[in-house]
Amino acid sequence: MTSFDRLTSAAELEAILALDAVCFHRPWTRADYERELQDSGRCFLYVVRVDGAIVGYCSFWRVFDEIHLNNFAIHPSRRSQGLGRALLAHVLGEATAFG
Repeated sequence: MTSFDRLTSAAELEAILALDAVCFHRPWTRADYERELQDSGRCFLYVVRVDGAIVGYCSFWRVFDEIHLNNFAIHPSRRSQGLGRALLAHVLGEATAFG
């Protein structure tokens, strides 16, 4: 089962940090993500879960009537399955709801 959730607590940051480690040359630090989570009116972090496990995420900022995508990652073993496209569609739907 696939689901999309907004991450609002640092409790699951290990999964995000693990994704960053396999997806990026210069991943964000735990402190970077903790700072983002503290600014919940501007900063958003959505995850895609498959059978409960976080396999991808998208972080973005809400800036007036726009969003600015910061990071977007899907675990290499889960790519080419439509998860990235589905996550982006979900994020854009949430952004549209903001107005």
